[in-house]
Amino acid sequence: MEILEITDLTVEGFGVAKSSGLVYFVKGVVAPGDVVKAVITSQHRNYVEAEFVELVQPSPYRIEPLCPHFSQCGGCQLQHISYQEQLQWKSNFASQNLWKLAREKVDNVHIVPSDLLYGYRAKAHFTFGEENNILNIGYFSKSDKWFALTTCPILKETLWVTAQDVLSVLRKHDLKSYFTSNGTLRHLQVRVSLLTGEKQVLVTFTQFPKNFENVAEEILSAGISSLALHQNTAQNKTVIGKGATLYNGNQYVQEQLMGKVYNITPVSFFQINPVQAEKLFSIALDYLEPQPEDIVFEGYSGVGAFTLLYAQKVKTVIAAEGVEEAVQQACKNAALNNVDNVQFLAKPVEEAAGSLQQKINKVVVDPPRNGMTQEALNAVARLQPERIVYISCDPSTLARDISRFQPFGYSLNHIQAIDMFPQTTHVECVALLIKEKL
Repeated sequence: MEILEITDLTVEGFGVAKSSGLVYFVKGVVAPGDVVKAVITSQHRNYVEAEFVELVQPSPYRIEPLCPHFSQCGGCQLQHISYQEQLQWKSNFASQNLWKLAREKVDNVHIVPSDLLYGYRAKAHFTFGEENNILNIGYFSKSDKWFALTTCPILKETLWVTAQDVLSVLRKHDLKSYFTSNGTLRHLQVRVSLLTGEKQVLVTFTQFPKNFENVAEEILSAGISSLALHQNTAQNKTVIGKGATLYNGNQYVQEQLMGKVYNITPVSFFQINPVQAEKLFSIALDYLEPQPEDIVFEGYSGVGAFTLLYAQKVKTVIAAEGVEEAVQQACKNAALNNVDNVQFLAKPVEEAAGSLQQKINKVVVDPPRNGMTQEALNAVARLQPERIVYISCDPSTLARDISRFQPFGYSLNHIQAIDMFPQTTHVECVALLIKEKL
């Protein structure tokens, strides 16, 4: 048995401690400042894995988690830590990655806090399962076992109520879960619009029930304006597969960001926390400094969420996105907002950037969590823009990519973090890279 002082947390929520020259990673509900008893589970050359056993002295930052599922869920890794300490951890996490991976020294990355600590998610997806032979919605736990939800405090209340309404309809039809009962129901996804109050639902099946028209009609009658039934036969936990999607009611719901309106389909990627997204995009706009003569290339442009916010301030935008359906949606969103100076390309970023003939003076990239591919980064750097605005959802891949831009003459000029997801270890950042003048 070891007695350890927890000094930090990993992004997975494991405690970090040091003793006798070794680094310990402690699994369990621990907080920075805790003194704990832990048992070693695995020993390696440079680090030790251990399991939390007992709290010897609680951290001053410890608080009581609000959610009854906190200990088994794993979705909110920081819910037992005060919000100010959560923000400090996120700032430190960004700073540590910048120094470790890019040798960029930023002592305290400024982080924009969230006004809402709970009830901020406008979209969520659940997994169907059975508890006591009754169909329910839930999540998979830290140990990969399904459990039924009684609440999820980070969701908007209307979202949770909508999920329960849909569940009530499905129970009437005696449908069973694919994951726990070898049935056909897989996932339930719900989005609520902050702009209109519309509710959008996606239900996925391994195969559609014979009476799916009746099921759809009853779900719509529960106050749902946009419904999609999707077939996914993949033998894993993915939500969207390669099967057919049947739309009922409206195909879209509308959401708004900074005065622009967007049509969102059930399979579109769109910001989950629109209130904080506006703060993030406001910072990105400041870093971009759009001017009437600018020709901007944007990579990973999605449905045009950020593109449309600056397009009318510049001469031309060339926006690349590898998902064709997202590009089609982006074109519709541009038309909806009377934006006509964007060329949307359904191409991977590396291909689109590599084929450009125009002189690009500014670039925006908003890659997925795993960051930019080396090929995409090389193609963007060869455009030699004067500035690159990098919107990131993972400080570690952001720092890695900053280091990859450095040999092309770029350095970090500004960076800010935004807390899009309180109670979790997720950190969004906006970074400005400037081309050094020779």
